[in-house]
Amino acid sequence: MVLRISVLLALVLGVGCASAPVVAPTLHAPLDFDAGGPVFAPPLIARPETPSEAGLLITEAIELLQKHDNAAAIPRLQALLRCDFLSERGRANLYWLLAEAARGVDDERRRDALAGYVVAASILPPDLELQDKVGRARAMLLAGKVQAGVGVGASPQRAIVVDSLGEADTLVAHLGCGVRGQAPYVSRRPQPPAQGDEGLAARRLLCTENGDELVLWFRVSPN
Repeated sequence: MVLRISVLLALVLGVGCASAPVVAPTLHAPLDFDAGGPVFAPPLIARPETPSEAGLLITEAIELLQKHDNAAAIPRLQALLRCDFLSERGRANLYWLLAEAARGVDDERRRDALAGYVVAASILPPDLELQDKVGRARAMLLAGKVQAGVGVGASPQRAIVVDSLGEADTLVAHLGCGVRGQAPYVSRRPQPPAQGDEGLAARRLLCTENGDELVLWFRVSPN
């Protein structure tokens, strides 16, 4: 991910205004251990109280992301989301950045950030980039529910509601399978829709690692 600090600084209103003494937060998050191994446990960083503190946190977060130290960047982005200096678009962009930073580091925070992005983006004037990201965020959230094994999409009665079949395909692209859940699925011949129900469709998927089959049902929203 290539990021420009100047672009992120622009998300904060009045970042060049002035200010109070700034204390740099701890640079590294600790790891707790349980029976399953290390668990990411980010420290709580206080929200910035001045625009200059917010600018410092943004700068640090981007530098850490550029060094691939996502675990240390996450608490800074979370602290920024609690501040009062963000524009509406800036808040949405920070949710997206947090979701990207949490990929492979903290699944729960990634889901929360994606959900936050969908909500924050809903009040912005729509554009193509925004619509694309909202669609991807929704697909990733739905993919997480499918992989949680709670039966979402397992039958026509529990079909996943999507805006289009393109969104269904995006969801499938974010599903993983196999021992580590990282192998992709490939689509086989689509399952025929229920007779007389034009809004219902299904995807028949095959795991590329172990051959496991998965059938997911979707219902396209009439909106």
